[in-house]
Amino acid sequence: MSKLLGAACVLIAAGAVAGVVYARRAAFRGEWAVGYSADFLQEDALHAAKNCTGRIYVNVLEEPRGVRRDLICGDRRQTDIFRQGETPVVLDPETKVYWRPEARSRLEVGIEPPRAESAQETVNGRRVYHFKNPIKQADGTETESEVWQDPKLHSPIRVVTAHSKYELTNIREGAQAETLFMIPEGYREIAAPKP
Repeated sequence: MSKLLGAACVLIAAGAVAGVVYARRAAFRGEWAVGYSADFLQEDALHAAKNCTGRIYVNVLEEPRGVRRDLICGDRRQTDIFRQGETPVVLDPETKVYWRPEARSRLEVGIEPPRAESAQETVNGRRVYHFKNPIKQADGTETESEVWQDPKLHSPIRVVTAHSKYELTNIREGAQAETLFMIPEGYREIAAPKP
């Protein structure tokens, strides 16, 4: 059970970044990708437990709309499933259990849309907008992140702060299988671990 403790923190850590595909749709112009999959890297210089790699699957225009992340953080494996309008689910593939963390879904929280002064660049083979974004911390202070946002995915493919980095690579557009957003057979539900 000790491996499960604190897993909800990892769930939320990248959830806001991964979930921006649902944020502020009206603020962007242009085409939407139906969905996509990508490898991701999440590094945090201040919290080694949040250093993760994995694969992300996103359905934007196809049902079920949602985000799935298969994470490897140190020696721990975990899968997070965010479905639009539903409570997130965390799966532990080693013990075949899942739980619903006591935290609201971050799918509706996002990064501000690119401003007029945003620079256009190419990152990981994708045309992106590069801009700075203010971030409010839990203690009320404000820091800044650099964001490279893909206008077709409506999601950042790179976010860098003073102490962290999030990046998507090997991006493949297309609808993702419905089964990716479902709890697999053979898993049993447990109470959410206490932080």
